[in-house]
Amino acid sequence: MNTNPKDLEYIREGMDFSVPKKRRSIYTLSIDSFFNARHFILTHGNPGQIHTHTFRVTVVVNQTMEAGEGYVFGFSELRQIVQGEIDRFNGALLNNSAPFFDQIEPTSENLAAVIYQGIARKLPPLLTLESVTISESPTARVTYREEAG
Repeated sequence: MNTNPKDLEYIREGMDFSVPKKRRSIYTLSIDSFFNARHFILTHGNPGQIHTHTFRVTVVVNQTMEAGEGYVFGFSELRQIVQGEIDRFNGALLNNSAPFFDQIEPTSENLAAVIYQGIARKLPPLLTLESVTISESPTARVTYREEAG
């Protein structure tokens, strides 16, 4: 292949050959935890049948690190925070779980938001909570996240 020297000069003008900048990395950690709880949903003001779910809670967090930093927040530390939030609901009738569900229905959507907000308050500043997913069965789940800023 014949390359015109003027083409190389043009290419070089737009390139930065200085020392490479430090790169930032984003690590995404994800854990699953489980708990059992019962609830009922009001339909037209009437309580539905109380039923039980084994809820699966999937929590996803991000950690941004500069090149050369080697510590990623540990799974066991994250699990401890998540467990602290979901233990209050384990074995409970969610409708009786004040102050969480005395004003709102204990739907999976609201449960995801409540757990998200509880976890977000407890995370160290180096982590960003991306999402909380609540699965109420192997085929039904909802994911809650909040916009940044």
